[in-house]
Order: sequence, then structure tokens, then C-alpha cells
Amino acid sequence: MLRKISEQDLNTILQWRNQDVVRQVMFTDHVIKPEEHLKWWQQVKSDNSKLYFIFCHNDIDCGVVSFTNIEQNKSAVWGFYFKNLDHLTALERFRITHTMETEAINYAFQHLKITVLKCAVFKFNQVIIKIHTRFGFKETKRYLMQKNNQPEWVIEMSLTKQQWFSKTP
Repeated sequence: MLRKISEQDLNTILQWRNQDVVRQVMFTDHVIKPEEHLKWWQQVKSDNSKLYFIFCHNDIDCGVVSFTNIEQNKSAVWGFYFKNLDHLTALERFRITHTMETEAINYAFQHLKITVLKCAVFKFNQVIIKIHTRFGFKETKRYLMQKNNQPEWVIEMSLTKQQWFSKTP
């Protein structure tokens, strides 16, 4: 289930976002201070081109799903991160990820009324690239980005509404 983020969630999502395992795969990878997080929240909560949700699985808050650059009848960019799920088996993590991605894609196409859903993933994050590919995302572009003073390849991917509804995993 996806539910919109509220102010009551801010401390929790800041803790999740600042986990090393999350920061190492994010474009913005420094430790976010509470003041910076609050400033971000003030900006996004009234920005119609951005939506942020808590992903809940079996009534447990598990992660954050974002939609940015939302252009109705056109496209949006999505992303996600989880709280620490290391205590779960690989199969349980797979099921949660599969459920989250399915719900996020359905939300994008059914509620945001877009025709193309996009994402960008560091090339070294092969697990997520494979998951997105399994859901029908196709690579559309590659570019280099500086991360930790090193160039890293970014893979942009997209999925159309037509592709999704013709082949739902």
C-alpha cells in the first residue's frame, strides 16, 4: 500500500534515507541533516510535480516511493528506498520489492495519468537494474555522473503504459 508522507513520517524517513546502504546508491549521498530534510519537505509538500509516499507491506512501513518531474498525460520519474530489511530472508525482500514496484507502477499509470514512467540507476546497482528490466523497463540512455569524485555510469530506463498493461509481471 502507498500512503502519502506526512510530517509525522519525517524523522523516520530521514533515518532510512541516511542509512549507508541507501546513501551509496543515491545521487545525493551525503548525510542529510534535520534542517536540510525539513527544508526539502517544505519545498516538496506544495510542489504538484512531486509526490512522496510511504510504502507499507503487511501494515509495516517499509520504505519511500517518489514520483518527480510529473507531467500529466506525459511522464514522471520514480525512485524508491527501503528501511533496513537485512533481518528478512532474500525471498522476503524479493516479495516486498516486487509488491512495491507493482504498486508504484500501477499508481503512476492509473492515478498520475502518465504514459511513460522513467527512472535512473547507477550502473553498479545491477540488482535494481535487473528488477526494473524484469518489470519491462528498457534502457533509454547512459551518461557519466560524478559520485565520490569518481565518474559513475547512470542508466536511464523507461516503461510505457502500453508496455505495462500488455505484460504485467
